[in-house]
Amino acid sequence: VWSRSVGLVMEDSQLQSRQSCETPSSDLGRIRQLVVQRTPDWVKGTVEKLCVLLKRIISCTSAHQHWRVRLEMVELADHLLATCGQSLKECVGPLLEALVGAINDDEPRRNQSGTASKNLTDVLSENLHSLATSLPRLMRTSDDQKKLFVLNVFLGYYGNIYLLTDHLLDLYRQSSAYRKPAAMVLNEMVRGAAGIAVAAPANRLDGSEFQGRCASTEDLKATVVSILEEYTSLNNWHLKTVSEETDTDRQDQKLEGVACFAQALRRDFRPLLMTSLYPVLEKAGEDTLLVSQAALSTMMDISKACGYSSLKDLINDNSDYLLNDISVNLQRLSQHPQVQIQRKIMAEHICSGLSNLVASFSHPADQAPRVLTVMLAHSDCSLLPLIRDIVQDVLMALDLSYDHSAALFCSVLHALMKALGKDIMQPISQGIVSHHLKPASLVIRFLIVGCILCPCPKVLDVLEQCVYVLSEREDELLPMAHRCWPALLQRLTDDPLAVLRAFRVLCTLGENCGDFLRRRVSKEVLPKLSSSLARQAPVSAKAGPVYTHTLAYKLQLAVLQGLGSLCQRLNLSEADLDAVCEACLPYLSCRQPIRLQEACLR
Repeated sequence: VWSRSVGLVMEDSQLQSRQSCETPSSDLGRIRQLVVQRTPDWVKGTVEKLCVLLKRIISCTSAHQHWRVRLEMVELADHLLATCGQSLKECVGPLLEALVGAINDDEPRRNQSGTASKNLTDVLSENLHSLATSLPRLMRTSDDQKKLFVLNVFLGYYGNIYLLTDHLLDLYRQSSAYRKPAAMVLNEMVRGAAGIAVAAPANRLDGSEFQGRCASTEDLKATVVSILEEYTSLNNWHLKTVSEETDTDRQDQKLEGVACFAQALRRDFRPLLMTSLYPVLEKAGEDTLLVSQAALSTMMDISKACGYSSLKDLINDNSDYLLNDISVNLQRLSQHPQVQIQRKIMAEHICSGLSNLVASFSHPADQAPRVLTVMLAHSDCSLLPLIRDIVQDVLMALDLSYDHSAALFCSVLHALMKALGKDIMQPISQGIVSHHLKPASLVIRFLIVGCILCPCPKVLDVLEQCVYVLSEREDELLPMAHRCWPALLQRLTDDPLAVLRAFRVLCTLGENCGDFLRRRVSKEVLPKLSSSLARQAPVSAKAGPVYTHTLAYKLQLAVLQGLGSLCQRLNLSEADLDAVCEACLPYLSCRQPIRLQEACLR
């Protein structure tokens, strides 16, 4: 009724006629005071008020859940554009947007407006530009139904999802300023086109249930493929800026996009795992905690969307091409180790004052150890037979770049040893154990050299895991302990962090080697440890509360906590025990930190 009344009063044909401005006849008497003369000033003021009212009506009804309300909104816009398009030219933009937004509803009413007062192409262009600039804000602040309507408006402007995707990808490539909002819109577009995150099922214009999907599975899959190619390209996936916070936000956004693509396609996403899972595993192995956690969350979303019961199943089912990519990239590192060194040197000398984007010195070949580490951490023993050859690739690549790759590759070896340890604890046949321990023997050969040449403390963590793996195989454990002993002894006189880890390895060796190490520990280790404890006792007695956060304190605590059980396990002589007790006595003082006193009593 309201739209018909407005159309009657503001009809173009009436306002253009001269009669609309004629003075009422005097025969009307006092009634003439009630007659409104539709002068240009009156029309202008009325249009301004109607525009405010129409915008409010459109905002409240265009994304309404009930189909009849949306239908009435379409009919209102249709009628006013057809009858008052020239007089209500200020309102043409909002009215057209309401119609465009309804295009993707059921049986869309594609109105052919005869409005001649304003070029419709210009109106649509202005509306689209305005919508594009406000889209990130709308996606953050709107409810799910409003988000779906905004997406429908976008699709309506472009006609199909391909045109919209191409436009947004062009913006994504244009400038770093557009990259974040464009990625956000792309993710929301796929989510909305698949009908994800609509709070409650809406109704179509004809009253039937509406599930929210705006594109066919084929169109959606093609769209996802094109966006994934852009996201995971070398220039984008490994791109870094001088701002770590900006990097983290953009990485999280791309990872969120991959997760939402998997949720949109569900099992149809499985073929795309060949190109998308490896990059996600790279990020799961990142040192930045926020990025690695976001990648792990993405892996879980992918696993669930693709129908896998766990991350283990996801990794195992796709292990063949993952391991192939790892092997290829490790071989590249082995063939061109100088490239990695050059990248690191350039990264160290790059100007810190640059504010523009700079290309990351990270390369897929550098990321292979991270991917393998994540696979080992989240898989099971079924993966071990497949990685025997890759272990050799890892050791070969490490041999060529101890100084620059030790920490990264040692993380792989540590994960491998932990996986072997879990495997051996399972009830499997001795033949399979021997088969799986073959990679362990390769790692042990590396450790004998690595403990001496490699300054990375993580080598000691790997050595400790090797001891656990070989704990039931004394014929291999004791020769390993003999060969590693000189290097381990050297680490016990190294920096405090290395000494802390070396002592932990020593305690593990003592638990598993027993009498084999008694004489060595008595002659070469106890004097050093006793001397260190005696030297540090006055320092810790005088220190304040801050001292408990230092490496020196942590080393004292570790030695006091482990020395007693080590002496007991090795069945040391009374003379050795006396020397240990004498070194520990100062720590019974009430001036010592309380935890050192407690550790001394143990």
